[in-house]
Amino acid sequence: MGRISVYFLLNLTTLKTFVLYILLAFLAVMPLAGQNDADKYSGAYDMFNSLPLKELSEKGDEYFKREVMDSALFCFSLVCKRYNQDMPPADKSVCAHAYLGSGNVHYTMYDYNQAQNMYFRALEIAQEVSDSTQLFRVYNNLGIVYAAFNDMNKAMDYYKKAYAGIEKSSDDELKYKVLNNLLGTYSDMKDSKNLRLCLEQIEKLNVDYPAKDVICMFARGWIEQIEHRPEMAIMYHKHALALSDSLNLPPRYVCSSLNFIAESFMDMERYDSAEVYLLRCADIAVQEGLLDTQVYAYRELANIYNKRHRVDLYSKYLLLYQQVSDSVENLNDYRSLRNMEFLYEMNRMNKYIEDMHTEQLLKEERLKSQQQKLNTVAVALAIAICLLVAVYIQKRQLQQSYREIFMRNKEIVESEEAAKRQYMAYQSELKKKDEEIEQLVKRIGELTAVPEPAEEPVQPAKDAQTKYQSSSLTSEQKEKLLQAINGVMDNTLEFCNVDFTLEKMAVLTGSKAKYVSQVINETYGKNFNRYVNEYRIKEARLRLMNTEEYGNYTVRAIAQSVGFKSNSNFNILFKELTGITPSIYQEMAKK
Repeated sequence: MGRISVYFLLNLTTLKTFVLYILLAFLAVMPLAGQNDADKYSGAYDMFNSLPLKELSEKGDEYFKREVMDSALFCFSLVCKRYNQDMPPADKSVCAHAYLGSGNVHYTMYDYNQAQNMYFRALEIAQEVSDSTQLFRVYNNLGIVYAAFNDMNKAMDYYKKAYAGIEKSSDDELKYKVLNNLLGTYSDMKDSKNLRLCLEQIEKLNVDYPAKDVICMFARGWIEQIEHRPEMAIMYHKHALALSDSLNLPPRYVCSSLNFIAESFMDMERYDSAEVYLLRCADIAVQEGLLDTQVYAYRELANIYNKRHRVDLYSKYLLLYQQVSDSVENLNDYRSLRNMEFLYEMNRMNKYIEDMHTEQLLKEERLKSQQQKLNTVAVALAIAICLLVAVYIQKRQLQQSYREIFMRNKEIVESEEAAKRQYMAYQSELKKKDEEIEQLVKRIGELTAVPEPAEEPVQPAKDAQTKYQSSSLTSEQKEKLLQAINGVMDNTLEFCNVDFTLEKMAVLTGSKAKYVSQVINETYGKNFNRYVNEYRIKEARLRLMNTEEYGNYTVRAIAQSVGFKSNSNFNILFKELTGITPSIYQEMAKK
């Protein structure tokens, strides 16, 4: 059995009480057997559902105290079903209490998962309305559930939350319950420091519980055992034993005291003394029907006799231990079966309540709901028609806008091409005139030539070019460089290469990169990359309109063909310069 925790002592009844409880629950459920759900619960539903919320919750508390669990859960479930988000905070607090009560019923019937669900629902509502009274009770009960799951760290977290909230309150009863749970948990975790602090707090409480002094004696004994002072532990546990007898507490407290004394003697390896107390514990457990205590006593006696090489007694108590363990296991199976029957009945009850609640709501809302549906359908239909018309009109307007933008771009492109052709013709004609003038100048020079003395040879053109590149540009040099740049951009497709750079342009124009950049910046007010990309966009527009040669190209392929590495950059710049996306531009070109 190990150390018997305080919450174990407080929450478990004797086997006789438990069997009586099972019998009462069976008798409460039995008259309903064989009837339909409607026959069983319709009268109760009508009667209880007419009660005010608070009164119905109080009925549930009353049934729970009387251990009529099905009726308690019935009342709590009715309250929970009435919960809605718009009810006043006071009513929400009543609903939180009902969820807490439902969780307590499920916990009592060992349905820990459902109990946990109910507690969390109560927690949610209590937090919503800032109901501290319910909130800290829920924390405490969640701790008990996690302790049942053997998750002691999680249980400790919730116990601490509960105590932190009520530490400065005047609710000594709730403090006592939480501190009892903390005592048992610290004992199981062998944390003597916090066990001592918890004991100090519980001793200060002004509560009239007969078992309080016994629990405190247990705690002092546990501290001494944890800190390896078994003599002092025995002294405290003997005090607890005497108090249990004098206060006429349930036999489980007496057996617990005897077990703790025996544990301390075993820690001291005084097996003869431990034997005396275990035998006494076993006798009481047999008389009172405490099977779990018998299991512990017989097991420890068998261990003692084994260490003392008392083979006959070892065999005797080992056999008793096995027999009683089997009995406990059979009882647990029976209890599990009875709980399954109870929970099955409660699930059917909950389903009936849910169905009745739903039917009632449907009756109240049917006409209103039908009207609302018709109105909603009519409004939705009108909105849908309006939206369709608006979308259609907007789409047509948008298509028209795209068409106008495309046509303007087309006109611009055609105008630029015409201007380019005219400029090229003009340049060609100008070049011819320059050649004719050069020939005339040469002939005039030959006719009027006079021999002159020899002079120093003229520096080669290469030196002049070097000088030109290393000095500041004159206006004439800028003009010539600009013509060279425009010639590259207008007469070649070098800019469509992905690797077309400022240095490449400098090589093609016979200049330096810095001069090329300077002329472009001063002339067009933009950097080289922007200047080149705008030419690429112009070329892309031509190719998108050239459906015969590029009609099967995707937008991405067009972008790559004019030198763009990034399709997203191409799309952004294209829309910026044209007003529409390249995909729409291509679509318009194909129409």
